[in-house]
Amino acid sequence: MITAAISIETFVATEHQLDSVTAIESVSAATPWTRNQFAQEVANPHAWWGLARSGATIVGFVGLHQVIDEGHIVNIAVDPLWRRRRVAMRLLLAAFDEGWARAILAMTLEVRGSAISAQRLYHRFGFVPTGIRPHYYPSTAELPAEDAVIMWTEPLTYPDQEMRLARVRAVLKVSP
Repeated sequence: MITAAISIETFVATEHQLDSVTAIESVSAATPWTRNQFAQEVANPHAWWGLARSGATIVGFVGLHQVIDEGHIVNIAVDPLWRRRRVAMRLLLAAFDEGWARAILAMTLEVRGSAISAQRLYHRFGFVPTGIRPHYYPSTAELPAEDAVIMWTEPLTYPDQEMRLARVRAVLKVSP
């Protein structure tokens, strides 16, 4: 089992970061984003991208878009060797912290309907299903088209939401 410490840093699109993120994306997504798409995303002034790192190794990433006072998690992935080690929790917590810094009031995301473990993770952060985007995920040679579940949090300033994030921090043993 991998037990190394995980740190979160801002993705600034160095060659090493782009190589690592593209490699993780290629083994994580049915229709992976390209290196160029990531480079463009990092340059977006309305976005924040975080990287999870263990030593010199990038093990995951998350992207957050700000639309006025709403945050949209647009992509998150963890290297398969690092899954089920709370890396995604650390990445989401960092995205929520960035949301606070940007005065974001609520967060949203879309997730595959079949991605039950991801939905459970998102529920820990206060995301609840609010709708469906039919055929949001296109078909590939391996997978049929799939609906996305739209999930939202309640406002980040609500006491219940603050308590959820405090519980996540306690599980991860990190301070605000």
